[in-house]
Amino acid sequence: KSLFLLEIGKLQGAVYVTGSGASSAGIEKILVEKQPNYLCIDEIDKLKSSDDLSVLLSLMETGRVIRAKADWQADIQLNTKVFAAGNVLNLPGELADRFVILKFKEYSKEEFERICVHYFTKEEGVTEDVVRKVVDRVWQYDRSIRTVRSVLRLTGGDVSKIDMVLDTLTKYR
Repeated sequence: KSLFLLEIGKLQGAVYVTGSGASSAGIEKILVEKQPNYLCIDEIDKLKSSDDLSVLLSLMETGRVIRAKADWQADIQLNTKVFAAGNVLNLPGELADRFVILKFKEYSKEEFERICVHYFTKEEGVTEDVVRKVVDRVWQYDRSIRTVRSVLRLTGGDVSKIDMVLDTLTKYR
């Protein structure tokens, strides 16, 4: 899900934020100041601010962002497309209704390997051979792209360390 949003976040005029990292008025301020074409919100299920939820409701219903607080005021019309991902669908019903909700099935091993090879060779400069070896072991462990990233970073690309790293993760998780 995160990789999907990161790719959208590369489009011209896109802004990527995380629900867990947004401040109480962060999304609202980003919308007013940057006026993005695309807003990508990862971990939307961790978005806690009622201000941010309200601004998303207004944006997705009317295209308007209205701010009437003592520190600053704004009323702008935007054509921002909102993409979001989360692990749990716990959005208020009126906000969830404004999204097209997609549920991704678990990757096959071939899909998992193809996605990892594409991402880690392109974005992190890891050789295809090393990525494939890590993927093969991680597939047996937990099938998580985040684990592949962790193992690649912890091994520094040294395939002889893959088992040691995964054994340590298994022992202390």
